[in-house]
Amino acid sequence: MKALNYLLKNKPYYKIPLLYIILGIIWILGTDLLLTHMEQSNNIDTIWRTFKGWFFIIVSGVLFFILFKNQYKMQKVEEEREMLSSFINAMSDFISIKDGENRWLELNDFAYKLYNLNEADYSGKNDAELSELYPTYREHFLECVRTDEEAWAKRKPIQFEEILQLEEGERIFQVIKVPLFTKEGKRKNLFVIGRDVTDIKRAEELIAKNEKLSVVGQLAAGVAHEIRNPLTSLKGFVKLIQENKGDNDFYLGIMDKELERINIIVNELLLIAKPQKEAFSKNNIVSLLRSVIDLMISEAKMTGVKIEVDAGNDLPLIDCEAYHLKQVFINIIKNAIEASEEGDLINVKIFQKEGNICVEIIDEGCGIERERLQRIGEPFFTMKEKGTGLGMTVSYKIIQNHNGSLHIDSELGKGTTVSVHLPIENKQK
Repeated sequence: MKALNYLLKNKPYYKIPLLYIILGIIWILGTDLLLTHMEQSNNIDTIWRTFKGWFFIIVSGVLFFILFKNQYKMQKVEEEREMLSSFINAMSDFISIKDGENRWLELNDFAYKLYNLNEADYSGKNDAELSELYPTYREHFLECVRTDEEAWAKRKPIQFEEILQLEEGERIFQVIKVPLFTKEGKRKNLFVIGRDVTDIKRAEELIAKNEKLSVVGQLAAGVAHEIRNPLTSLKGFVKLIQENKGDNDFYLGIMDKELERINIIVNELLLIAKPQKEAFSKNNIVSLLRSVIDLMISEAKMTGVKIEVDAGNDLPLIDCEAYHLKQVFINIIKNAIEASEEGDLINVKIFQKEGNICVEIIDEGCGIERERLQRIGEPFFTMKEKGTGLGMTVSYKIIQNHNGSLHIDSELGKGTTVSVHLPIENKQK
């Protein structure tokens, strides 16, 4: 009996012929035994013996049809499963499937290599048990327990980033967890997909740094012009004081004001260029925008463009990273200045709408074609001859990190409106 069980378990293709033989023997012996106990005429006996043969052929034919049909379906399903498995294993993403109790069922090849697992270690175990088997990833597995339960509780896919400490260093993964439920609402399976975004994150940081340097470089000419005027005044008053001509106290008062103006300009420039800790804090958006306009006013004057600010009263402070937002508004206002002509007006409106602070920067410039408008924000897409094509890409990313939105409306020949919406209350990422 044990030999038969072993044969059927390890050689499944023996099941059909064995089943056919067993059923045939049972039918022949059973019907013959029945006939020997029946006291009937020879004619009836002959008819019955003929009937039982045809009956067996028909029944066995139907059974074979059903068996081979199911076998064909199972073969197709197995082929599709193997093809899907090959596709998943070829992916450079972490993919795992868990059951309703968060026990690991299947992994792709990337996941095996990532954790150095083998099937005996992970199959049927949950993350808490794996944290004991693999102390190196203990904190990671325990965090997986929490995020698994979060996905089940929300009953919808969740997405987040997590940091995994590997032998080759720290890696950042973008993780999606998708819970599946039965028709009755019970837990069925949990799909986990993790993508290594470390290189993408580093590239984004590099782009942001390069763009910040590019903005500082583009502003250098305007800042130099703005500083040169008070320096000229200072030089003249120093000469007058040396020659003892006029009221020295009056001259010193003017010189002090000019020095303070230079100090303000330098501080604003350093706020953009100097690396700072990325931390949200309460900031006054009106003061922030006025400081940006003070920095950009020299460039606006050189092109004959006027900037006006229309700010609402008693606007609340917002949670933000001030120097990052300044970088965004410098990019937008600078684009508005470059799109405008002498005599044009740039209007900066600041107001509160529901739980957001809204900033609208409206210019009367040349506008943007619809085809090009759709591409703004794409890396390295620019309409400027010497542009980097990264300014608006970085701006979109900064606003996204603030859980806000940035929208551009433009009509060729009639100007452009850039709308930025920022939540008043914001949790730091």
